Amino acid sequence: MTQPARTLVRQAFDQAAEGYDLAASIQRHACHRLSLGLPAASTASRLLDAGCGTGYGSQLLSQRFPAATVLALDLASAMLQRVPAACLRVSADLEHL
Repeated sequence: MTQPARTLVRQAFDQAAEGYDLAASIQRHACHRLSLGLPAASTASRLLDAGCGTGYGSQLLSQRFPAATVLALDLASAMLQRVPAACLRVSADLEHL
């Protein structure tokens, strides 16, 4: 994706952040389905929620693995402002990691 396109995507998600959770039923469903595939017990000390949005999946990870540090990463900083404080928040472009 080109830099101007990334900027437009970030701006669109920044603008949508406040009402995002009201319209994100598919994303919540996907988070639940993905969480079913995770191991029941894990010794992971750090978990990454890449493209975390408002942190719905980050919360699931924190609840399921309370001993792990959850890193919530998203391109849109306004989305990150809605992530629960228990997570470490990083504003970054996943394609550049």
